[in-house]
Amino acid sequence: MSATTGSQQSGDTAPLTRRGGHVAAVVASGAAALGGLAVVYAVDPTKPSFLPVCPLNAATGLWCPGCGATRSLYSLLHGDIASAFAYNPLFFVVLPFIAYYASRFAVQALRSSGARMELDMAPRTAYAIAVALVVFGVSRNIPVDPFTFLAPHAA
Repeated sequence: MSATTGSQQSGDTAPLTRRGGHVAAVVASGAAALGGLAVVYAVDPTKPSFLPVCPLNAATGLWCPGCGATRSLYSLLHGDIASAFAYNPLFFVVLPFIAYYASRFAVQALRSSGARMELDMAPRTAYAIAVALVVFGVSRNIPVDPFTFLAPHAA
């Protein structure tokens, strides 16, 4: 007698298992993101705390493209739009796109029937993002107006 019943065959469980793994990954990622947002909301990154500092800034005094992103997110979560933009203008502008692509990826994972998940991004787009990060990182370290506006500062 067979261990499977009805229309279920032994080969049918693999896609369900993979899909269950995708659902679990989406749920775990969402929970981690909400937990991270809760920590950033509760802990002021402008004051000394357990939140990490930028290793590049700590070692060299230079601002990396991500410097100020945690402070920007903290300000945004507290409704201070001006400070959020002042701490990291690039992060402030890019955050809606990050949210869109994360949501799109999550929906794709939930609808997937077990196929491998990939982020659809044209090579040109990836290169453009890399160039934008380098240009922003260099520009925000030029100590001349108007470039000083790009360095993290309180509004």
